[in-house]
Formats: sequence, structure tokens, C-alpha cells
Amino acid sequence: MSNSNLSNPISASQTNAPQKMAAQRVKAVNELCPPLFDPVGSLAFRPDQHSNSWFLSGYLETATGHKFNCLVHQLVRSSPGQPVEIASILNITDLSRLEYRSEERVHSAGEVTLATDRMQIVTPTSTIEGDHRSVHAQAEFGWGALDFTAEFPGHIMMNGGSGVFNCVDSLPTVQYSIPWGKGSGWITLDGVRHDLTGEFWFDRQWLISRGIMEEGHRALVGSSYKWVWMDLNLSNGIALGLWDIELSGERHGWVTALLQDGTHIIAALEHWPMMPANSGQAQHPVSAIRPALKSMFRLSTACSKSPPSCSTRKSRRLFNPNMRESRISQAPMAESPSPATPS
Repeated sequence: MSNSNLSNPISASQTNAPQKMAAQRVKAVNELCPPLFDPVGSLAFRPDQHSNSWFLSGYLETATGHKFNCLVHQLVRSSPGQPVEIASILNITDLSRLEYRSEERVHSAGEVTLATDRMQIVTPTSTIEGDHRSVHAQAEFGWGALDFTAEFPGHIMMNGGSGVFNCVDSLPTVQYSIPWGKGSGWITLDGVRHDLTGEFWFDRQWLISRGIMEEGHRALVGSSYKWVWMDLNLSNGIALGLWDIELSGERHGWVTALLQDGTHIIAALEHWPMMPANSGQAQHPVSAIRPALKSMFRLSTACSKSPPSCSTRKSRRLFNPNMRESRISQAPMAESPSPATPS
């Protein structure tokens, strides 16, 4: 997939062509807005940036219907120029038995391989390697282990439209996703092996060491922050990336809807109450999330495969790290949400 086909922000200049917009959804391509970074090349470790992270999530099922979720997460905890320290994290949820297991182990420089010319992160307890089309993940934690290969035939989701926004430590955060993965492999949990197939979602993230305007970290120290980050996979093929962030008391929430043809739709998210950061409770119990999900499905107008049925165009906010608020006009939205539920 060439960079011209990758997901990029929807240009404000498109608002000058309402008739064309009404006739078809506008694709995000490089002629409209060049990307701030190369998402394919940036899958490799970037030693000049903070908090390099790689995530592979799986939504899986055995031939007999036993369902699992899993996550392999690798996070470089050391800052640029310091000896490398990387956290290797494994999460396995047995959905059929409602059991959740998680563990994090930290490894030092002499134990790990971090390639800078390709995506290859190898630690004693986990491996993530591959490219934007194929990802292999392996983990071994004693109580649980897994090995999966997933193929990704679709487009890249640039969260928020540009793939860059303020988040952790109020630093500019690069975050993009590759949904629609299909793959197979196995999970071993407490000595029992389960052969599985299913859907996968990949995320890549890092914090920009210096600000967009070369302000660096110094102007942003002291801010408080918390966030919710969720991938939602609809049965009609639409991928939704949800972000709800609180930075120094200000809330920012949005949904990025990625269509099969690469079109991005950015929709404002209706906030729900966040738990106190030190409350010891889950940020969002299901009862609190459900109203927001319903709102998201209404806003994500692309969640219908049929042509939009309403005749009026609607606008939704695009969160832009360089502006307080900007607005983009979008094609008409279908008011009826898909009956699908997130995985």
C-alpha cells in the first residue's frame, strides 16, 4: 500500500464542494493534507522518541465456540538516550468463563532486540514483528502463552484524522491503528491449549520528544491527565477508534470511523463521567459506557452500508492539536445505527 492510499486528515477545503460531498464520501489522500509522519516506516523502533509502544489485540474463538480476547503490549519505558528498559505485557480474557489474567514484566537492554529498520521487538517473554500487512506476536509467561499471525489487508486509521494529538503528559502523541486483521494461532492458559481464529487490531504509539512548535517538554510539565482508549469493531465492517481524554481538567472526546475504502469520519463523542484516577474502580463500567456507545453509533454515520437516507449535511468536530476547535463538513448521515455490538 503506497502512502497516497494511507489514511490522512479530511481537508477543510472539501467544504467548498458541497454537491460533490453530497454525492460521495470524500477520501483522505495525500493531495489534500500531507501526513505528519510515515505510518509504515514508523512501525520500527524510534529511539529518538518517548514511550514507543506496540499493541496487538485479538478477538478469538475455537472451533467449538470458546471465546477469548488477548493483548500483547510492548512499551519502551526508558527515555531517549537512557539504557533501554521495556515492559512486556500479556492480557488474556476467557470470555466464555469470564476470567481475566494479566502480567507485566520489565526487561533491560541486554535482554531485548529493538530493530530500527523494521518492526521487530523481541524480549524474553514476548515478540511482535512484521509490517503493516502481516504481524506475528508471541508471548510466554508460564501461566499463559500465545502465538498468532494476523494479516491486515485494509487501510490504516489515523486517530483524530491526523494521528497526532495531546495525551500522556500533555505531549503530542502519535497514535494510529490497523484494524480488520484476520488470523489464527493458539493460546495456552493454565496448561490447556486452545487453537483459535479470529479478528485482530494493531496499534502503534509514541510521544513526540519535542513539541510541534519546538517547545519540547518544558512547557507542558505539571499537567494532569487520564484517558479512555477503545477499539470497536462493527459487524458491517466499520472500524471505530474511541478516545476520551481529560487534560488538566479539560475533556476532549472523539470517534474516528474508518470505512473499508479508507475514508475517515471524525465525530464528537458524548462524554460520560470518569472515575477518579485513584478510585480503584474501573474507569467505565458497562452501564456507563452503553449510553456513550449508542451516541457513537448515531454519530458514526458511515455505519450503514446503504446510501445515506437523510437529505441534510451534518458537521462534526475534528480535534486538532494545533487549534482549539475546527469543524469539517461531512456527507449525509444515516440516523439508524447498526445493530452490531462491539467485540
